[in-house]
Amino acid sequence: MFLQRFFSLFYIILSFFSFFISLIYIFLIIEFKPVVDFMTLLIISAPLIFMLVSGFFLNMTFKLSIKKTKMIKYSNSIMILICILNLVILLVNNRYNEFSQKRWLEHEDKRVYMIGDLIQNYQLLGMDITEIYSFLGEPMMVDNNESKVLTYYLGNERGIIRIDSTVLELEFDENEVISNYRVKTD
Repeated sequence: MFLQRFFSLFYIILSFFSFFISLIYIFLIIEFKPVVDFMTLLIISAPLIFMLVSGFFLNMTFKLSIKKTKMIKYSNSIMILICILNLVILLVNNRYNEFSQKRWLEHEDKRVYMIGDLIQNYQLLGMDITEIYSFLGEPMMVDNNESKVLTYYLGNERGIIRIDSTVLELEFDENEVISNYRVKTD
């Protein structure tokens, strides 16, 4: 009897903790706009999976009363809804992570979210300056000295406290072909 009460109390505490973690996930997804991948989905669904497994274990081990079984079903249903809400918010926010030339040109402050997709899916190295100008628009700054660098403003750095600016620096060689790039936070 003591063990059953202990595990029931543990499950209730676990439910509140999982609920709290899921609410934090909602905030983090909205704030950081992570890329949708397997690891992100696994992290988002971890509290739900943990609750479902522990609820199943609790029910099978102690053959709980109907009242406690309903409590487990309700808390699992709430966690499933929160997990679905997290996934919807993640998918809606993911559209900001995909590079779009139109969004790049119109929303300079949102470029920081698109830079990962731009670097991963578009071959910047080897493009000449005229291609870069037609693809990314006018840079924020052009340095024609020894280093020959085009600088594009990406927006404020990702994070809760956004103090520093992030820029994309494209180095070009004497043939005016992009030879190197880097993302810098000032």
